[in-house]
Amino acid sequence: MSTKFACPHCGQELQVEVSAGAYVRCPSCNKPFKVGAAPAQNGQTAQAPRQDAPPPKYPGAPFVRSFILAILAFPIGLPALLFCALASGARKAGNDRWAATFAHAARSLILFALLLLLAALFVALVSGLGTYLAAR
Repeated sequence: MSTKFACPHCGQELQVEVSAGAYVRCPSCNKPFKVGAAPAQNGQTAQAPRQDAPPPKYPGAPFVRSFILAILAFPIGLPALLFCALASGARKAGNDRWAATFAHAARSLILFALLLLLAALFVALVSGLGTYLAAR
């Protein structure tokens, strides 16, 4: 059954053959909108509810990704502490070569963990900004 609707963005009259609640794209302005439940009667055009875009499928997905990045940074910090302890023990034993090797490994792991935390913060900020802008 075809239904007549007016695009809420440009006012173009459309005749669509979809069920109520489906998203259609206006051929005139190329913007999506949701087809309302009220069909047209007596040749009148029903007004579709005003919506800019379909809602996101998984609105919290970027926050989940940032949380996973932050969780990954924690286990990387634990071996860094072990390498710090090994470097300290090697230095006390007088083996400077191993002390330098362990200290370098500890610094590398700590830097990697900090980069993961910064990536998690960046993902959270960007997704939060995107969610804020989409709500406006």
